Amino acid sequence: MDRAWHFVECVMRTQSRTCGRARRRVLLVVYCLAPFAILLSLGTWQLLRLREKLHVIETMHMNPVILPAGDLRTYAYRTVKLQGAFQGTKHIRVFAGKMGYYFLQPFSLVDGRHILVNRGVFAGAALDNTHGAGAQPASGIGTAPGTHDADVRSATGAGIIPGDVRDADVRAVSGVLHCKLRSLSRWIVRNNPKENLWFWFDINDMSEYVGLPDLEPCILWGDHTTVAGRLSANPALKIRNDHLEYTITWYSLALIWCLGYVYRIYRAR
Repeated sequence: MDRAWHFVECVMRTQSRTCGRARRRVLLVVYCLAPFAILLSLGTWQLLRLREKLHVIETMHMNPVILPAGDLRTYAYRTVKLQGAFQGTKHIRVFAGKMGYYFLQPFSLVDGRHILVNRGVFAGAALDNTHGAGAQPASGIGTAPGTHDADVRSATGAGIIPGDVRDADVRAVSGVLHCKLRSLSRWIVRNNPKENLWFWFDINDMSEYVGLPDLEPCILWGDHTTVAGRLSANPALKIRNDHLEYTITWYSLALIWCLGYVYRIYRAR
């Protein structure tokens, strides 16, 4: 009887040790595969983003086309031509960092649609709003003879179109359709429509500000054809593309992790 019980006890101990080793192996495999799968997924995601960015860059270098009908967001980053006239008595100024401010103005197309056009950049917060076309600035940005800086800044804050930029004639302009307007800045700083001070593009609020509820959901990033008066040409709309570096990084980490697992198994044996 004692021998039989001893035999059963030995079998149970052997099974327990075997189960323990099997459990450790399973945990080790899971410990390896979970991070490896995550790193591999991140690398694949960046690879897909790389293909998307390359397509966007290729789109920006296509030949210009007449602004199409329908949802303009399907033509994002495409260079387009518009026929129409700038309208309204208000402009929108969007903070552009060290360059100053972007100058946005509604543009009425000959087919009745309306779109905001980023006409260019002006340095500082002030433009001359008290003189007509041909008024020349004196010392100080945006100041014409007989005006005071405070008056000019007040008028600019109200969004009044400067005289030397005002142009209601029908004309052709061109630029790149900028449709992805959401910015992380909206979580950091708020726009101030009352002072005509904007930090990111908000089409809904901008539509209300200029009194055109039917504005297109994209902004035309104007080229030299939209510049007038003291405005400077817009910087080229650049698309950041670091996805190749990110892809290499994630795939490299996945490979290193996998090699580390193989080395661990080899050492265990």
